[in-house]
Amino acid sequence: MKKNNIITHNFFAFINRQKLINRWSLMHNRQNESVSQHSYQTAIIANALGLIDKEVFDLDTDANLASSIALYHDATEVLTGDMPTPVKYRSEAMRNAYCEAEKDAAEQLLSHLPEKLKPAYQNLLVPYENSREYQLVKFADKISALIKCIEETSSGNNDFLVAKKTTADILDNVSDKTVKYFLDNFINSFSLNLDELVE
Repeated sequence: MKKNNIITHNFFAFINRQKLINRWSLMHNRQNESVSQHSYQTAIIANALGLIDKEVFDLDTDANLASSIALYHDATEVLTGDMPTPVKYRSEAMRNAYCEAEKDAAEQLLSHLPEKLKPAYQNLLVPYENSREYQLVKFADKISALIKCIEETSSGNNDFLVAKKTTADILDNVSDKTVKYFLDNFINSFSLNLDELVE
């Protein structure tokens, strides 16, 4: 888009629309959660996992890169929408189709950036999947989902009971010591109310 001979790039206007997309759309929610809120929480957790890697286990992990990847890990949903997990993973064909839609959406988002910025954002929107930082984002994404389930079930919403058990079982079977450290030290506090937190 051109205005007064200046090209206006739409990338961040698209990213801003994450706040309009609600997650968990097939379930009753006591409190709606937008993709923007989820991305922020995932970034906080990914950063924490990166710091645990570095400070507790002396690994050469870039916590800031992990949190940056997490901020954009669902950015393509401004174009694809949020597909509920049971639908996305219902069949291999469905999963493959959604993966292709995500790739196309990432390319479309990147096309709305100035040329000199595209490579940097390419590394965030389509990160190197074998990197430790990307792996931590995947763990953080799952931990964020567990926190949502804990919050909903703690407020009496039984619609999230199965999702909570399924997500907790997945994380319990993760052998990663950093994930275990986070869960052992931090996850139980998410079921506490304010009075219990400040005691």
